[in-house]
Amino acid sequence: MPVYIWAESPGTAARPLPRVKATQFGDGYEQRAPDGLHPVKQVWDVVHDSIDVAVADEIDAFLMDGLGWKTFDWTPPRQATARKFKCTSYSRTLTDRVGEHSISATFEEVHEP
Repeated sequence: MPVYIWAESPGTAARPLPRVKATQFGDGYEQRAPDGLHPVKQVWDVVHDSIDVAVADEIDAFLMDGLGWKTFDWTPPRQATARKFKCTSYSRTLTDRVGEHSISATFEEVHEP
């Protein structure tokens, strides 16, 4: 299993994404229940700000290798255990400093055997 090893920058943020089954009735009543064994997955907006071009190239190659479908292990900030994620999208930006780039990526938690 590939491991995402690069340290994220400040600005990296978590967005829990719940999966809920809901039924609405004609009188305005709504019934909700969690959907599945893992009804809340972690979604992270991962930021690498002002990094060296060589490091940006490494991250870019890692993310492009399995963009949207291949999973990897990553330990989110302030967590002790690695989890499985996939990268669903990312962008690479030139900074105003020569030789530096920034990368922003979206990591979605994956539950699989």
